[in-house]
Amino acid sequence: MNSISKDSKATETESRMPNKDDNDLFAPGAAAYVRRAYPVWLGRHWWLLTIPGGLAIAAAWWPVCIFVALMVALLLYPSILLMVYLSYATSQRAVQWAYPRRVIMDDDGLWIRYAVENTGHIPEDCRIQWCKVRRVYFYGTSAAAYLSSGPYDIIPLGESLDRERVEWLKKHLTALGIEFA
Repeated sequence: MNSISKDSKATETESRMPNKDDNDLFAPGAAAYVRRAYPVWLGRHWWLLTIPGGLAIAAAWWPVCIFVALMVALLLYPSILLMVYLSYATSQRAVQWAYPRRVIMDDDGLWIRYAVENTGHIPEDCRIQWCKVRRVYFYGTSAAAYLSSGPYDIIPLGESLDRERVEWLKKHLTALGIEFA
């Protein structure tokens, strides 16, 4: 296993490699998932942000409920929103993010193969066609695919992708009409 550094940002995204001979195997940290999942979740549930505005408008029409509207908007609503988001962040698809895996990219799509660990339930290997990939974001030498459907929302495509692999992936994504950034 990699040693834990004092730099928290490096620790969050540092891969766990149980086997030195198998350097394609990686498992992103939970904090890396939450950083990337929040914009996806917010994009799907943007309408939840309109509720405090609706309460403020209702309070303007009926001055008696200003105090109640403020309490709901400032205290109760953020707590409910956080609980809903945390239930999403601890769902099965979110938990699968942290399992050690190998992502194999070919012309047909992505093949996710999980490593065998001594403890816990390891999900079955998964095949994802390129047509289910909405976009791919590149973060330095790593990349993550955002999916439109399937058992995952986000799939990290590996850490420390070499330049040749990144160029192949960008060329392939362009040919398929998948946006990337």
